[in-house]
Amino acid sequence: MMCLLQLGLVVLGVTLIRKREIRMGQQVAPAPTPFLMGLVLILQLPLVLMIGFGLGFSEGVAIAKKNQGKQVSQTELTAQMSKFQQKYWWIDIAIPAGAAAIAGVLLALGLKDRPPQPQDPYADPYAGTDAPRRKSDPNDMLEIIDDDEPAPRRKRGADEF
Repeated sequence: MMCLLQLGLVVLGVTLIRKREIRMGQQVAPAPTPFLMGLVLILQLPLVLMIGFGLGFSEGVAIAKKNQGKQVSQTELTAQMSKFQQKYWWIDIAIPAGAAAIAGVLLALGLKDRPPQPQDPYADPYAGTDAPRRKSDPNDMLEIIDDDEPAPRRKRGADEF
């Protein structure tokens, strides 16, 4: 179960390394923050493996020295290994949890308010609303156009073609 959690954190780390920014509400964490978060989340797996191998090697050497010259059964070795696993069970939890906490702290420190977006001075202030728009005729700027009614058509005379 812990291995799946650690692999999930590695996948999340790879995803974060590829991001340029992380957006959370009205705030954004710019470029170096997602990279550092991803790096921390990826490196937790090799760190756990190295610590596990190192502790396992040292405990194995200690057990071998203790049992040197004796005939040891498989059940005795299994019992000694279960004691070892009970002694260091917390490492598989503490390192990924610590990596996730460090990534969260990096995110909290990297969040900044989003810079204001420059507004187009020619943009329609009523875009996306149901508010009536003003007519663009320079001679009559105060006449309001009702969007529900079609514009009246003017009949053309024969001399206007």
